[in-house]
Amino acid sequence: MTFIYVVTTDGNNYLEEQAYLSQCSLKYFNPDAKIYTLTDQDTFEYLNKKQDCLLKKTSELIKTDCPPEFTMKQRSRFLKLTMREYFNGNFIFIDSDTIVCEVLSELEDLSCSVAMVYDLHIPYKNNLFLQGKTSAKIRKSKLNYEPEKYFNSGLIYTKDDEISHTFFREAFNAWKSYQSKDFCIDQVAFNFANHKMNYIIKELDGIYNCQVTENGLRYISAAKMIHYFSSTKNASFLLADKDILKEIRSIKQIPENVLKMIEKSRSCFRENAIIISDVNAIKVYNSLPFRVLQKLYKIKSKAWRKN
Repeated sequence: MTFIYVVTTDGNNYLEEQAYLSQCSLKYFNPDAKIYTLTDQDTFEYLNKKQDCLLKKTSELIKTDCPPEFTMKQRSRFLKLTMREYFNGNFIFIDSDTIVCEVLSELEDLSCSVAMVYDLHIPYKNNLFLQGKTSAKIRKSKLNYEPEKYFNSGLIYTKDDEISHTFFREAFNAWKSYQSKDFCIDQVAFNFANHKMNYIIKELDGIYNCQVTENGLRYISAAKMIHYFSSTKNASFLLADKDILKEIRSIKQIPENVLKMIEKSRSCFRENAIIISDVNAIKVYNSLPFRVLQKLYKIKSKAWRKN
């Protein structure tokens, strides 16, 4: 099976180490996987110059032209939305902030054109929580659509057929209409294309993209891939720890203790990780006042702490 990653970086973050860690986990459980890393010209030169560890796992590092005025984030989204045109055959795209936990070969047998997992593991229609998190992004894009379903783009299965090619073209055209340096998310565009094409995306079981920090608990025991969201700070998932990425950059390989963590990644959580089981507590956690309180804590955290 062919797997695609997208990496754009200038070395001021740990995106290449993050992708390398994900690819190592993919190869551990899927040794025959063909991994291609799609990147822009600047990143291609940067990774080759530093002889980055990412080159060890990827079958081929593929450079493509991106608009030179784009930031690294814009380039990443540009490549993700246009990747279908660079590869023949069926493939699976995987985000870099992921850890593969199992064999994925059964995805080769899918008959659909495009398949993804629900965003936050819940259907969009009639779900006020998901609508609240998503509607502001849709409004900002000015695409003006109300989705019945909303999918997460952390794992995308795509067949090499006309429906899939049309889907990616529609998503890219939608993205071009709203993207900017400050707002270039791809998920709004992918879901717009799905809406426009009368919902051609097949829903995958949540185990294939277990969004562990967002309603993923019921999938974790059988998870095939954990999506830990790199934007989540101080995550309870141990393999999201930036210190691990720093060590990988330093020694240019996966440390032995991290390899052991990959073997049992479904249980790699901090000792102080807490499950919020009370329904009222969950409502408080998802409320706007709590989110505001979190932001205030981050800004004034020293004043709040006793030690």
